[in-house]
Amino acid sequence: MTIKRILLTSIIAVSLFSACGDDPVAPTPEPGLSSTGIITPISSSSVYVPPVSSAVQASFIGLGANPLLVDQWYPQWKAKYLATLQDDLASGLTSNLMGGWFINNAPSAVRVKWNGSSNGCLSAKQSCTVSEGMGYGMLIALFQEDWETFHNLYLYAYGSVTRDYGSTGSYMMPWIMDSFSEWKDLSAATDADLDIATALVLASFKLNAIAPDLAAVYLAHAKNVINAIWNETIVGLCSQNYLICSGNSSMWYKEPVTFNLSYFAPVAFRLFQMVDPAHDWNAVITANYNYMKTAQNLGVGLVPDWSDASGLPVLSPNGSSTLTYNTYGKEAVRSAWRIAWDYYWFGAPDAKLVLDKMAGFIVPQITTFAVSSMPSKAFVTTDGSVSKASTQAVAHLGSYCLMGVASYAEWYQNCVNGFNAEGWNTSYSYFTHILQMMFAQLINGKYVKPF
Repeated sequence: MTIKRILLTSIIAVSLFSACGDDPVAPTPEPGLSSTGIITPISSSSVYVPPVSSAVQASFIGLGANPLLVDQWYPQWKAKYLATLQDDLASGLTSNLMGGWFINNAPSAVRVKWNGSSNGCLSAKQSCTVSEGMGYGMLIALFQEDWETFHNLYLYAYGSVTRDYGSTGSYMMPWIMDSFSEWKDLSAATDADLDIATALVLASFKLNAIAPDLAAVYLAHAKNVINAIWNETIVGLCSQNYLICSGNSSMWYKEPVTFNLSYFAPVAFRLFQMVDPAHDWNAVITANYNYMKTAQNLGVGLVPDWSDASGLPVLSPNGSSTLTYNTYGKEAVRSAWRIAWDYYWFGAPDAKLVLDKMAGFIVPQITTFAVSSMPSKAFVTTDGSVSKASTQAVAHLGSYCLMGVASYAEWYQNCVNGFNAEGWNTSYSYFTHILQMMFAQLINGKYVKPF
């Protein structure tokens, strides 16, 4: 029996979380969970088996790849940014009283530490966790095939939803959590839930053969999240012809509605169409690719951090974008990663068009491939000028590299070599490091397609 199979067997054997009793607004225990929260056998009909497809050969991903380098960075990322319940109890960030739900229901849960200071969070102590970090963390652990860490991150994400379900009425995770204690902001950020659901669907595909019961539990929760995403961010109060609402709170519904193109996750929507055919996720893909191309055509080919329904840059209603809203900045930096992933796995023609348009501007700008020699400020998307907003250093370099995966082989390989040569800089903080890990996994061949 392999080590992986032994580990998965031990995960299946543990109690996940207790059911929610007679609470009339709490979610029904998902398939595979008994009334006591123990995973129970599930019929094979409950497990979705994805269609088999051949690997996409069009992308240049693989040129210059160094997967062993990612394996070296991963334990450093874990050591710096993951916190267990026991860690936070020992440091006083939570208490037996405030952390009681996790102590009683999911004591092995793990969170991704955030260094922000919004909503009373203690930046220096990284006391809070944001839902975005949990989605990214689950994807990172998934592609490292670190199933124990993946499962414990899942417990925190699902536990946060389950504990506060009566307050939110939604399967979308609260945006900010205070350690293992309580929520700081109950509203959701759509990209986080897209990534959480994507990670769960992919985990279910990867584990079908060796742990079908666990695969079914992950898929059941993914479907609940997917349904919430559809109802709360695709249709309803934020409906804009299948464009993606940035969150599920009232500020995102006000006219003019503001969109974040880095939330467009075509791979997620293709997976959702497989497991949730009742909703037209293909229409979402078509609408958002068209919207992204419209935004590109209004400038130099990049996409802005925030935009209105016409594709023009606009300030976001949450007040976070005064310097960055019209740049390929701290939000938009994720766009090339999402589109390059779609091209790598599915060879989507729209993905190539978008990437080539981005690269048409970036390739002449980036001719030496090091953080120290590239512009330290983000580009304004309308005219290509350099803004006052800082880049995310190595994360921006990785994003620029991914723009070249469809049509610029030599430039792409040189960029990858430079990106990898940057190494693991311990001075970087949460956001730069987590993006570096995700981009590095894609660039270095860790995104193995499980179907």
